[in-house]
Amino acid sequence: MLTVAKRSPGHDDVSGDLDLSRQAVAVCVDLAAMGPQETLADYVASGHARIGRMLGAARGFAVLAAKMDRSPKDDPLLGWRIDLCFDVGAKSREQIVAVERDVREETYVHDPLIRNTCADAGCHRVHHVPDPRRIAAHRHTIEAKYWTMFSLRDRLKAIYALSPSVELHLCFDRSAEAASFGHREARLLELVTSGMAPWAQRFAFMLGRLDGLVVLSPREREVAYGLLGHANVKNVAANLSMSEARARELIRAVYKKLGVGGRLELANKWASSTVPPATPLGSTMAVGRRR
Repeated sequence: MLTVAKRSPGHDDVSGDLDLSRQAVAVCVDLAAMGPQETLADYVASGHARIGRMLGAARGFAVLAAKMDRSPKDDPLLGWRIDLCFDVGAKSREQIVAVERDVREETYVHDPLIRNTCADAGCHRVHHVPDPRRIAAHRHTIEAKYWTMFSLRDRLKAIYALSPSVELHLCFDRSAEAASFGHREARLLELVTSGMAPWAQRFAFMLGRLDGLVVLSPREREVAYGLLGHANVKNVAANLSMSEARARELIRAVYKKLGVGGRLELANKWASSTVPPATPLGSTMAVGRRR
């Protein structure tokens, strides 16, 4: 259940909200102005870091979750699965391998906390996540495992609903030696989440995950991002260790799936990929600790 603390509005509250709004606007403008990075992972990490600096959080992760067209009967996650996961910040090789294994093997499918997150799908939302190790029913969840693995003290999670079937999940973590997040940080993240459309939708566009597009394969995603970075056929072939004929074939597939006629159209569509979803989304945004 999501709870929100309510206070009577006063002058200090209004002044404080105005200050938070200004900070959030600055971050959202910065996100919207971001150009393509060297790789898609760099693009995601760079955006995450911009928000993280505002929150005083140097690490976390970004996940693109997608709902399958046909989900198994009685699926506990209602068809939702992790499409891509980017871990952000310092981590060991063992930690990277552990996260990749959980994503690949879908060990999260029966996790009660993730099940709750999927049940809430359909609107942008922010959660101030409590330490799951202190809650008896959550001590054996994926969340509890990661809190121990990364020595966390606190976590803020933002979920941006790109469409009824695609969501971007961003987590911002503070380590054990840091202070916990407060209401100010949670409110800031709420404001930024409501204004991150250009950054989030450009990320989804490069995966073919916006309404009206065809989902790109992992190889096609690399090609698409290379084209945005001004790579030509020869560059794409060399960077991906393939023949120029194969590179041309992949480039044609990317253009077709993303509905563009060439590199200039690709760049223009990427820059303006803020198309509203075909199906209206809920607009409720709640900030609080999830219990």
